Amino acid sequence: MIIALNKKKNQKVYLLFEPVLSEFEYELLERLYEDLRDVLILSSEEVKHDRMRTLLEKTYGLIDDYGLSLESKSLFRLQYYFIRNFIGWSRLEPLMKDPLLEDMSCDGNRIPLFL
Repeated sequence: MIIALNKKKNQKVYLLFEPVLSEFEYELLERLYEDLRDVLILSSEEVKHDRMRTLLEKTYGLIDDYGLSLESKSLFRLQYYFIRNFIGWSRLEPLMKDPLLEDMSCDGNRIPLFL
């Protein structure tokens, strides 16, 4: 995260950097999202387990079912987006975890967040 000055608008801008996915990783992420919806229907025993562990076990199970072997860097990037989107606040997750942010507001659709 970097806070930079936009000289054209004379405003500070919050720049957030997240892992960049390759085209293959992006397509795999989309497919895993679709397939995870079916396998994330949990039994009463699974509900008692740690949510993150359950999510990652189900994700790795699907990757194994696809017959893929991924590098640790690719797994990290995919893991980041699964945790962010399924357990966290989706795109707002990095902002919610930033201890330096005191306030956020959104005035409407297609209007930038005020931090």
